[in-house]
Amino acid sequence: TVKENVWTWPVGIANNIVFSALFWQGRLFADASLQIIYIVLSIYGWLNWRRGTSGGRLEIRYASQTERLICILFVIVATWILSHILVAANGAAPFWDAFTTALSLAAQALMCRKRIDHWIVWITADIVYVPLYFQRGLPLTSALYLVFLILCIAGLKRWSSGMSQMGSGSR
Repeated sequence: TVKENVWTWPVGIANNIVFSALFWQGRLFADASLQIIYIVLSIYGWLNWRRGTSGGRLEIRYASQTERLICILFVIVATWILSHILVAANGAAPFWDAFTTALSLAAQALMCRKRIDHWIVWITADIVYVPLYFQRGLPLTSALYLVFLILCIAGLKRWSSGMSQMGSGSR
């Protein structure tokens, strides 16, 4: 993703299959279910990145104010709904599982559209994921998400640099 490589998507799908099983075993039910949604979004992102806009290359842009508002409202509402479901399902960390799930869905949707803002949302999610996974007895996953956090910071820098070279981009 950092390099805008379309192979991000099929590799991500394989990753989602593995993580779905891992998270289910760790009783992080929202994270496990999230992987299935990621597969669907990854297919959309893959097609979108390959097709672009009007047959041209899909360009990196900032999310519009409307897209940002939709993402914020989605995260708030989805966190509230999911946390209640996860309490009823006896999830291990209902609020944090719900919050990171909502953030991840918002980030993935923005990433599918090449919105630079997705990096900030992923960074926020990863800051929560690293200690959450460690606390749930998934130290290797926690370490992997620390690597993802570092990659997100690198991605934000790289995409921002590319936007600076193109001009200010759409805001």
